[in-house]
Amino acid sequence: LAANGTEVAQLAIDTLVRRSAEAVLAAAFVHDGLPADIVRQPVVQAALDRRYNVLTVSFGLHAPLVGLGASAAAYYPMVAALLGVEPLVPAHADVANAVGAVVGRVRLAHECVISAPQQGQYLVHVAGEVPAMFTDLVAATSFARQHLLAAIAGDMVAAGAPVFETNEHWHEQTVDLGGLQLFVEGVLTLSASGRPELAR
Repeated sequence: LAANGTEVAQLAIDTLVRRSAEAVLAAAFVHDGLPADIVRQPVVQAALDRRYNVLTVSFGLHAPLVGLGASAAAYYPMVAALLGVEPLVPAHADVANAVGAVVGRVRLAHECVISAPQQGQYLVHVAGEVPAMFTDLVAATSFARQHLLAAIAGDMVAAGAPVFETNEHWHEQTVDLGGLQLFVEGVLTLSASGRPELAR
């Protein structure tokens, strides 16, 4: 394939430039009402290869090629040269396509287990702490909820999303003892979702 690492790297760059040029041409064909796969036709491939000796055949664009992304300045001038058009790499092009950072959301979830070692006793299992004992399931659930909210609030702030919404889910397991539903274990899950704060 190649004699050394430098040749391998150059081969990778050449392939990237060629595939990018073909993708741009395919999009241009579609824009003008032609099938995208025209780019695979021998006449187009030969024009990109500069293989004509007698004929002069070229394919390009009637507008500059605008490059966006972290690698735009490194590769898109070469893509533009292959297409015979002017390259245009705007200021801050390296982050101009960072759509995910703008519309993305931070999502976290924590859960807490409440068990019943015997009837009328409820243990709230908090990570890293001794289980808290309650004699009322409502009180145990309230304690678990407050613990989860405090924990997830700290994590959301650390993740860069101090403003968030929460969603709660409760799932419990019971056993039937002669028609009486006996509580065995419950899991309270608190999910949070919020947009990250953008750097100023």
